[in-house]
Amino acid sequence: MQFDRILFPVDFSEHAKACLSRAASLFGADRRCEVHFLYVLHTPTDFSTWSGDAKADVRKHLDEFLDQYASAGDRIRVAEVRTGHPSTEICKYAEEHDCDAIVMATHGRTGLSHMLLGSTAEQVVRHAPCAVLTWRVRTG
Repeated sequence: MQFDRILFPVDFSEHAKACLSRAASLFGADRRCEVHFLYVLHTPTDFSTWSGDAKADVRKHLDEFLDQYASAGDRIRVAEVRTGHPSTEICKYAEEHDCDAIVMATHGRTGLSHMLLGSTAEQVVRHAPCAVLTWRVRTG
């Protein structure tokens, strides 16, 4: 299967790092593939505890994350930070940029933690405008 545009949502977790490492083979098959990285600042969130510009701070962290964990090679790499509800913004971004696939980690929560924290991956699978590949990553 050929992908022209892949969206990789990141949350800077160990799960995202491991998923990115495992998914690199998808990106490497075609050097012309655009890989889009997206971080969503979950709102409503109280940004009053942030000093400075929260979006700029996260953008800097995203750039550092990509420098450390994403080998760009000859691929086109796009990175963006948005604010909103993560699953909504991920699906909206994929549609706006005509992504062929979304690749993301799942934490594999069950029971009470799933009920309280929800599942961004589950919501993305349900509402995405394209194929979604989820990786359940066990860390530790």
